[in-house]
Formats: sequence, structure tokens, C-alpha cells
Amino acid sequence: MKKQLINLMLAATLFALANPLTSCTKKDTTATPTPSSPTLAKGKSSVTATITGSYTGTFKSNEVMSSVAKSSAIINIASATSSALGGSGGLSEQFMIILPANIAVGTYNTRDLTGVSFTYVGSNGTSASGWTSGGFETNINFKVTKSTAEEIEGAFEGTMGEEEKNTTISAKGTFAAKF
Repeated sequence: MKKQLINLMLAATLFALANPLTSCTKKDTTATPTPSSPTLAKGKSSVTATITGSYTGTFKSNEVMSSVAKSSAIINIASATSSALGGSGGLSEQFMIILPANIAVGTYNTRDLTGVSFTYVGSNGTSASGWTSGGFETNINFKVTKSTAEEIEGAFEGTMGEEEKNTTISAKGTFAAKF
């Protein structure tokens, strides 16, 4: 009788532990929502991008691994993801966007502004490559759709170069941040 009670308790415990794992619904990751700064916590950023070329993947930042800093001169949007936290690409990916602090709503090109940078770094755990709008053969068009004292949102599309390996990628995506 005692052994049956222990087996019953063990079965109940296993059921209680396994039930949340089997009753969860998987989040639909096929849709890439447009980042929205109002949904972000203060000091956080969000970047999504489809990347093609010498590296191909879909980047969607993880809020835990994102930040934004704004000074009197620049806005620094830093977003990252990791396969350990549900990243879709390599082991680790980072996207950084640097914009002037006083940027207004409008359409821009990185070639026309000084101090503007779009940078993507992808790592598969054994090697890493990085592409930047400051590299060769680069041309990023971007549109700032919202720019307030507390938030910024926009979209970008273009090519980034990596001079050391002489490679380029194309990136199309969106960004949002709450200061």
C-alpha cells in the first residue's frame, strides 16, 4: 500500500510538472510585427530585419537584450538576440543604429548624413561577421516615422558592407525605441 501511495504521488507530481509544458501554446513567429515604441519599456529598443546576401536570416531583437541611449548629440539604438533566447539566426546577433539626437520625421540616406550608422553583426558560435553602413558599397535609405522627446520609430532598407571579407548584405527592417 505504501509503495502504491508513493507511485501515485510520483505520478501526480510528474503530471503537475509536465502539464504546463504540454498545455502551452506556441507563439506564432511567422508574422514580423512592426516595432512600436509605446509597447516598449523606458530605455528599451526593438529592431526587426530581413537580411539577405552573404549572410541570410531574420533578425528580431529580444527586449531583454536591447537598450537605447540618447545624449545631446546622438541616439544609440542597440538590439540583440541569441538562439538561447529564441533568436532565429546564429548563436548571437546584434543590430546597432546611431542617429543624430535632433533627427526629425522624414526620409534620409546614410550617405547624406554624418555620424549615422547601421551595423549588423552575426555569429554562429565559431566565427562572426559584421556589416556596417560605414563600409564599402553601402547605401541605407531610412525613414523616421516618429520622433519625439521620448520615442523614435522608423524603417530602413539598403546594403551594408564588410571590407575585410569584401562582402555585402541587404537589410530591410524597422526600429523603435523609448528613451
